[in-house]
Amino acid sequence: MDVFLKFRYEERDILDAVRLRTRGVERAALAIGAVAIFAAIYQLASRGAVRTFVWAVVVPALVLASLLAGTLAIVPKVLLRRRGMRAPRSLDASDEGVTITIGERHETIRWDDVSRVDRGARIYALYWGDEVMLVPRRAFRGRDREEAFSKLLERFVSARQREQGDAAADEQQEDRGQHDR
Repeated sequence: MDVFLKFRYEERDILDAVRLRTRGVERAALAIGAVAIFAAIYQLASRGAVRTFVWAVVVPALVLASLLAGTLAIVPKVLLRRRGMRAPRSLDASDEGVTITIGERHETIRWDDVSRVDRGARIYALYWGDEVMLVPRRAFRGRDREEAFSKLLERFVSARQREQGDAAADEQQEDRGQHDR
């Protein structure tokens, strides 16, 4: 089944893509912030070297958290100002590949050229070469279309990703075996 979608990027789509790419960083920043808060409470309770502690731990943790929050708030706005980012988009996925239309520009990508697909709570990200196409889940406007798209991804990309992952794991296992000898 072919899947045809029409949509425009919104700030939340870009934000979701940034979050998808920085999952580990976001969690690390939250962990650092939590540790800083617990350490500050401990220091305040013990009344020792509070000023030094605040400058050594709390201030850097707050700066890191502010940088992360700023990045997540500013990056989508900046990216959407780039030429063409607000242009209407369409995606036509079939057994042959994916045809993407942005404004007047058309490009067809064969499934073999799609190197990776990331799935987020609200977006799909398709990667080929140094390009990426974000597909907001809201664009499907129905469960049937999203299921058909997901089946195409599973058939043509996800299986290949697993095979490549298995091959890389086998290669690492062989390397370990040679080092053990």
